[in-house]
Amino acid sequence: MHLIVPQAAASSTDIHARLVGQFLQTISAGFCRRRQAGAGGNVGTEFVVHATPDGYTLLTVNSQKRHRARRLSRPDVQLPSRHRAGRQISLAPMIMEVNPSVPANTVRVHRLCKPNPADQHASAGVGGPQHLAGELFKAMTGLNLVHVPYRGSTPAVTDMLAGQVQLMFDVTPTALPQVKAGKCGRSP
Repeated sequence: MHLIVPQAAASSTDIHARLVGQFLQTISAGFCRRRQAGAGGNVGTEFVVHATPDGYTLLTVNSQKRHRARRLSRPDVQLPSRHRAGRQISLAPMIMEVNPSVPANTVRVHRLCKPNPADQHASAGVGGPQHLAGELFKAMTGLNLVHVPYRGSTPAVTDMLAGQVQLMFDVTPTALPQVKAGKCGRSP
């Protein structure tokens, strides 16, 4: 049995897949987790779509990539029913992370950012949950933050911690290690 992870190492999807993989290994010694990252999740998704229809290849996707899997089920691309089954295995709340140079650790950070319209917020990619959370925050606070999309959470967090961007919203599994280590501020 293969569990295909189409996202980068240390991403929320990868962390969840590791946990599911540990459980599945207790059931089946022949279980294998493979990362097929690239092209915004399309490489791994295509791998599963073209896999032998034996029921032993599973795809794990997050809410950001779920639409890509759905696109493969559009009427002009008829997939066998084996590609349509799916179950939710986890939920991951969002956390606001701020660079340590920003003197705030609550959502009041917007009061400190207003004087600098060049402040930036990072995301794991255009149109994903992190991007949408940042855009909602901008709309609610009136900030003029510049969106900086990355190819996944890991490089976005790296640049946020290095001060290349001031803040980002991220899912708990990816953000929590930095928050617990005191490397960034966060909203409660």
